[in-house]
Order: sequence, then structure tokens, then C-alpha cells
Amino acid sequence: MKTYWRQQQAYDALQSHQCIFQNQSGGKRYYVVCTNEEYWTKFLEQGDRYGYEVIQNGKPCHLHIDLDVDKNRFPSIKVVDIWKTLEKYIDIVLKEDFNINEADVTKRVHSSSNRDKGSMHIIFNINGKIFESNAHVGAFMRTVFSYVVSNGGEDIIIFDEKFVDMAIYTPNRLFRMLGCAKWDTTRYLTNGKELTFENWVENKVQPVSTTAEFLPITEPDNTPIRMNGS
Repeated sequence: MKTYWRQQQAYDALQSHQCIFQNQSGGKRYYVVCTNEEYWTKFLEQGDRYGYEVIQNGKPCHLHIDLDVDKNRFPSIKVVDIWKTLEKYIDIVLKEDFNINEADVTKRVHSSSNRDKGSMHIIFNINGKIFESNAHVGAFMRTVFSYVVSNGGEDIIIFDEKFVDMAIYTPNRLFRMLGCAKWDTTRYLTNGKELTFENWVENKVQPVSTTAEFLPITEPDNTPIRMNGS
């Protein structure tokens, strides 16, 4: 296990069996290059739970979603209702475009809401399938957006008010992990289960390796896949 102040240094040191994490101790951010087992033992198991997964650019990952509602601005809107609305459209697109049934999908729902903010992360594990990269996840979510524009009527509010964060599909994105909170807060992401190593690993966005088949993702307008921020 090694730590680095710069992301590129972490990438340069990365080996095929390892992951990159961003951790924060004493308010200082740094990158950790190690295996899942090492990170769990060194940090999470010791109660140091301010970690983010670095979703490595160009590598396979699961569909992942970040939902946020400012309860002070939108006191009548619940983040769980945003999720239920989005879920039905994702299910439709998966079925109509890829012939994937809901029974073939495990939806991992994480919550870290409090009185001021509704916050959820959702990760989709699709049997035998995976997204080729974070950019492909972004293209898929833009397809969902296009479907809602055409068919969703007033439901488009979930995108218009940015309850669905479409800005997360960027190179080497940091994604807060199950069991972790932002620095100096107590809004820990939970899925309602005991935080064990097995529970944590199966709720990560990016597997160390995979034999799953890539989903044939395209942009809604059939242009080449693009990465936000690239």
C-alpha cells in the first residue's frame, strides 16, 4: 500500500490487482493505491470512513447514479420519490433497448440523507453485462434523459432541477463509497445492512476484473461516445 498527493502519481504506480482510492484524514486529501482487502483493513475497519472510489477512466464499471435534493429549496420533494421516478425509466430503456429484464438486475441503493439534504447513490449490477467505461454510463443516462424528454411529461423535472446529477460521468470520477461520509460530517452512506468487507466490495462501482459482456451503448444521436469534461 502506498499513498500519493497527486492522482497521476497513483496511476503511475497502479498494478492490475489494485484500486485507487481518495482518502481524507485530518482534512487533507490524498490517493491510496492498494487492494480492496488492504483498504478495508487499513481504513474502513478502523473507522476511518472518508473514502472515495476513483472510477478509473476507460475501464469497465457498473451503472451508477447520484441523486440529491436540497430540502430547504424543495421541502415537498423526497429523494426516494426521485429515485422511484427515475427507476421506472431506466427499467424501460434497459428492456426496450437491450432486452434486459428487471429480474436480471440487482439495484444497490445507498442513502445518506439528513434534515437538509436528500442524498442517494444507486448502483445497478446486471447479470453477465457491464458498461465498458464511465463514459458509456454517461451515454446511457443521456439516452434515459432523451426518453424522459419524449415520454415523461412533467417527470422531466428530475433532470431540469438537477436532482439527477448528470455531471458525474467524467474522467477518473470520485464516487463516495458505502459506509463513508464527506469529511467532518456524519452522513454515512448506508444500505441498511451491516458494513462488512463483503457488503462493501459488492457495492463498489468498478470491479478489479470482469468477464462480463459489454453493453452495446451509443449516444442518443448515434454519435461517438463522449466523456463529460473531456
